[in-house]
Amino acid sequence: MILLNDSEKITGLDDRELVALLLSTPSVEERRKLQEEFYNRYARKIYNRCLGIVKNPEEAKDLSHDILVKIFLNLDKYKGAGPLYAWVFAITYNHCISFLEKRKRWRMEELDDQLHRLEADDTEREQRLLKELRLTQLEHVFDRLSLEDRTILLMYYKDQMPVKTIAAILKIGQSAVKMRLKRSRDRLAKLMTKIDSHE
Repeated sequence: MILLNDSEKITGLDDRELVALLLSTPSVEERRKLQEEFYNRYARKIYNRCLGIVKNPEEAKDLSHDILVKIFLNLDKYKGAGPLYAWVFAITYNHCISFLEKRKRWRMEELDDQLHRLEADDTEREQRLLKELRLTQLEHVFDRLSLEDRTILLMYYKDQMPVKTIAAILKIGQSAVKMRLKRSRDRLAKLMTKIDSHE
């Protein structure tokens, strides 16, 4: 039995236990403690994802607040089939993308239906470049990338979302996701090469 007045025990809960208690605890005061723990775990991560997409601190702050409210109102929809963070980040990306679509900032690029096979050596080279990026370089390069490139690279590399999940969030086919990833990696590698040549 978890004693909710014991802060150490609350912080020791895993995500599934935390959600279960949030859904089953009748006391408003006790729920507030659990919500505070959830906030401490995810608020900064959600804000960083929002900032990476919209590139505006004030908008990211407003969006992250709205997303947290949305998450709390829909916690009963989390069935525990996958990790909580994947569910949280799916909501985060969907909310940010919907926001940008409404603001007419989100432009979907027309893609060829045919997916070209990725060359093994190109893939290895691109992935190696990504792994070798220093944080300062990554931030610098991300400022130069398009919104579409930033979003899909964050999803795939930062949040390690599978292609299938990205396809569902962006409402495009898995082949289109793979093509976008390749193009985004190509553009990132090109920018990194330019930076390296000036160092």
